[in-house]
Amino acid sequence: MKRGILLLICLTMALALPLRGVFAEPAGKKFNWRMTTPGTRGTILHEQHKFIAEHVKKASGGRLNIELFAAGELFPVFDAMRSVAKGVVEMCATYAGYQGGLDPAFISGSSLPGPMPNYDELSMKMNLMLPISRELYGKFGVYLVGLFAQPPECFHSNRRITKVADFKGLKVRSSALQGMLLEKLGCTVIKLASPEIYTALQLGTIDAVEYAGFGTNWEMGFQEVTKYIIEPTPHVQAGWGEIIVNPKAWKSLPPDLQAILELTVQAGSAWMFTNQLEADIKVRQKFIDAGVKVLIISPKEWAKIEKAAFKLWDEWAAKHPGNKWVQKEVETSKYVARLFGHLR
Repeated sequence: MKRGILLLICLTMALALPLRGVFAEPAGKKFNWRMTTPGTRGTILHEQHKFIAEHVKKASGGRLNIELFAAGELFPVFDAMRSVAKGVVEMCATYAGYQGGLDPAFISGSSLPGPMPNYDELSMKMNLMLPISRELYGKFGVYLVGLFAQPPECFHSNRRITKVADFKGLKVRSSALQGMLLEKLGCTVIKLASPEIYTALQLGTIDAVEYAGFGTNWEMGFQEVTKYIIEPTPHVQAGWGEIIVNPKAWKSLPPDLQAILELTVQAGSAWMFTNQLEADIKVRQKFIDAGVKVLIISPKEWAKIEKAAFKLWDEWAAKHPGNKWVQKEVETSKYVARLFGHLR
């Protein structure tokens, strides 16, 4: 799979590079942009976006320069979309869930729990969801350039879980639709901010946590306060984030620079996925070496989780009958699930 993704990156960048000079611009015409990321400096959630800045500069011959700022350096991370809309910065990387209070479609856009086990399924759903998400973000005064793929999150537990019955009574840190699915499986969901998770696991306030990837979770010390990694991840499979720009800034770019930015984001998505997945695989082994055991949910039991997820999709759509974006998101998710044989 990784070889195929790398080929996709090469092909996408090959398409982008010839665009230089197709639309002639005055020599010396340059655009200097600022971009914020959702991660702190030194973490993969920030560093991976250097791919976009570096390749856009190279492909544009230095005509479009993007300076990266980490989460919280210019404004709170949850204010990123609002700041882009106001033109405080030209662009940012964000996650739809950060905008969940503005529209329920942001909650379900990239994080409907259920099947999404590999990059093939993920990339198909991303391609189908892009125009839907672009329209939704446009409603709030920003332009969605593209999406960037993310590997699955992790599920850490101090209780053995190998079948659906094992979830009953489990106290788990979760939220939003992921938490709703876990409740369907019999869990008691507790909402906690990330700084509170370690102590809650240590004291037994919670039995389990769904959170981020292995790299981040190692840095948070989960290997010290949990016994098991549960796979496949029961609450949500792979997902994505969004790259958004200020519409006025976007329209100021000539067509070739717009195309270079869009294609670089597409190529960056595949690169970010494999880069983060590689890091997660290495750190997953560190968890094992530290004594954390991996427990596998069997295909038969996983089918029960999928069934609960599909029921949740229908309930979510029924709860928001007048929201066209929610309806399109659920319809698209069902379409992809049927194509890959998860839903019949």
